[in-house]
Amino acid sequence: MKNIVDASLIIPLKETFKEFDQLLVSFFSWSFLPKEIIIIESTTHQYEIKKNFLDFCDINNINLNHIAKPNLFPGHARNIGIQIAKSEILVFLDVLTIPDNDWFEKGYKL
Repeated sequence: MKNIVDASLIIPLKETFKEFDQLLVSFFSWSFLPKEIIIIESTTHQYEIKKNFLDFCDINNINLNHIAKPNLFPGHARNIGIQIAKSEILVFLDVLTIPDNDWFEKGYKL
């Protein structure tokens, strides 16, 4: 099991599914993980989260919240994530960013 910390990670998503798949795969090698991942999707064709990532969240006791609403701008999507986040520490990540394995750990410790 990974190091899980009390933080909510908010990811706005808008039809960049290939890049989003790559981002989700990167989570498998992160040194620290958030207790909650909130995906706010603005699309007409809802993304189906892969089973291996759902299993990963289950194994690590990560609360995964996937909300889909049409026609959201990134700021509005982030605001929805802020409103439903359960943790006091909020982290934002864009889909087109594939962070290093320790970026979340470094940011959390900072």
